[in-house]
Amino acid sequence: MDDEKGVKWSSPEYHHYEKDVAWFWIVGVISITLTAYAIWTNNFLFAIFSLIAGSLVIYWGMKHPEEVEFHINNRGINVLGRRFYQWAHLDGFSIIPDHHFENLSILILHTRHHLRGHIKVIIHTDREEEIRKTLKANLKEIIHEESMADHISRMFRF
Repeated sequence: MDDEKGVKWSSPEYHHYEKDVAWFWIVGVISITLTAYAIWTNNFLFAIFSLIAGSLVIYWGMKHPEEVEFHINNRGINVLGRRFYQWAHLDGFSIIPDHHFENLSILILHTRHHLRGHIKVIIHTDREEEIRKTLKANLKEIIHEESMADHISRMFRF
């Protein structure tokens, strides 16, 4: 198989959950409350941090994902159309069902880079077996257990 062959697909870079006005109000109130507390305790660095963090959470909550291309070939996998991972830099993969969308699954690539950890890619269930077969030729399949951060981000629709 040469570099032009392999499995290609596109999907959003992440799930976007529509947020209602109440979600934005809650984030704003928490941010302002933390900022007020920080000013009251003369912790101005934390006040600045609280305002910046609240602004970023609101910005990221409004942002919609880009549609990106993925490509698996004999050298590795091109993730998010921006980064190429050679097989030697990956420990394994997992494919788990998506809890909110029944026609989607999540491909999780386990990297050897400790700071990056896992890379999550959305795949359609009709492509799942084709992708699994291609990945198994180069990587081992690992059972993935969701972290507390995964549960929290899904609970807050982020």
